[in-house]
Amino acid sequence: MTLLVRNDNDANPDESIYRSDRYHEISKLDSRIDNYPKEKLFTLSFITAMVFQFAKQKTDLFSVRTYEDKFKEQFLFNLQIGTMHYREIELYRGKEEDDNPVYSNVIYPLSSLFKHSCNANALCYTLGSTLVVKSVSTIKEGEQCFISYGPSCVYLNKPKRQEILRYKFHFTCKCKPCEEDWPQENNPEDYKKFRVVAQNLLAKNRQVLIDHMQRIIADLNEALETQSESSKEVLHLTERLRICYELLGSLLV
Repeated sequence: MTLLVRNDNDANPDESIYRSDRYHEISKLDSRIDNYPKEKLFTLSFITAMVFQFAKQKTDLFSVRTYEDKFKEQFLFNLQIGTMHYREIELYRGKEEDDNPVYSNVIYPLSSLFKHSCNANALCYTLGSTLVVKSVSTIKEGEQCFISYGPSCVYLNKPKRQEILRYKFHFTCKCKPCEEDWPQENNPEDYKKFRVVAQNLLAKNRQVLIDHMQRIIADLNEALETQSESSKEVLHLTERLRICYELLGSLLV
């Protein structure tokens, strides 16, 4: 299953990327302000104060007094929303020799509706300005789709995952791997090496990587017949499948 999210209603695709008339979708997102640690709230407040003073001294934005308080309140709120919901996307410049890609932060309100799991059954990534949500395991009717907010049980143990999620997203994760305390048995370096191998295969021949991914799917289905989803082999194969999907993008839609 693959879900592509973009705006195809506008004639000019460049104008469809930035939609200020849809800001209400972002303003309704949860900032979890009540759960913010004091030091993080202080940092965001300090940034807001600095930007406000700069704008006040260098622009005529506050010719109307009432705009000052509104600006500070809204800017701080945007920072709170952004730290929780921004996604980083690569901006392609069409230069193959360029080793320094440009990145941009964007918000996709739809992706923010997905809950986190440290063993997500869906992969969420971007192709240009298009958001792609792809299942990486069988999701039955009525089952919930989960994406990863970053921490994965494949790469990190439970205490480290909980620490990251509490600091950045302000909640205590109660997904299945955390509740059952799945052990972290795989070596993260293995996946870095596999990604390099997969990238080389893709650069030479896309079909070779697709064929390799199909073999991973077959091995994964076989493993699931006799092993649990928390077993080392199942987690290992699932993570390799995620890497293949990331590299292949929507070519398999």
